[in-house]
This record gives sequence, structure tokens and C-alpha cells, in this order.
Amino acid sequence: GLIWDEQLSNDIPRKWRVHGDMLLLPSSRCFLDSRWLNHIPSEQFWATVARAFGSSIKRIAFEGAIKNDDFRSPTTRLVLGNDPWIHLVENGIKFSYNVDKSMFCAGNVTERMRMGQVSCANEIKKTTR
Repeated sequence: GLIWDEQLSNDIPRKWRVHGDMLLLPSSRCFLDSRWLNHIPSEQFWATVARAFGSSIKRIAFEGAIKNDDFRSPTTRLVLGNDPWIHLVENGIKFSYNVDKSMFCAGNVTERMRMGQVSCANEIKKTTR
């Protein structure tokens, strides 16, 4: 079995973000010890981690460094689930983004609140095909 020690204790995440039903963990700071997955099957392990963070968590991804390219592309790795799209409603605005393609900064609260107050009446037109 897995013997708990200080190294495993230090491998527990201290920081994380939750977006919708996805838990985003820092890739260089947690669950690095190979014993986690050597003793517990991968799918079972990540499902257990998700439950530990609450019943709303269905997917887990690790966030790596932002690439130094023209798009500041994120580097993420899904370990539970396979859909990288996050769907949120904030200040009455529905938006979606792909964690594999888009960087989301939780610090832009003021701008998101401002956009939530902008009148968009008649700006979205429904199309039929």
C-alpha cells in the first residue's frame, strides 16, 4: 500500500482554481510524486481528487506555463474528462472558452463587470440554416 510521508503531504495542492466544473491545478506544484499513480489506477485517483474538491468537479486539468508565442497560448493537460471547453455565466454574460487554446485571467473582474453592464440589445442576431 501507499505509505503516507512528508513528501506526499507536501505534494498536495496549496493553490487551485475552479472554472465551472473544472478544477485547474498548477502543473509544477502538486501530485508530482510517482507513488500517487503507481499505487492507485489513474482514472480512480483523479475521480477521487475530484470528489475531494466537491460534487461539482467533473474534470481536472493541469495548467502549465504560458507559451511565449504571438497568442500567449496556455499549456494544459486534462487528466480527468476530455472536453476542454468551459462554459460560465458571470454578471449575466454567458461565455465559453477552451482551456487548451485560451488564457483566462481571474483578475479581470472590473472589466468583466463593466462588460456585464453594456447594453447589447439587438446586437446578437439569430440565424437559421
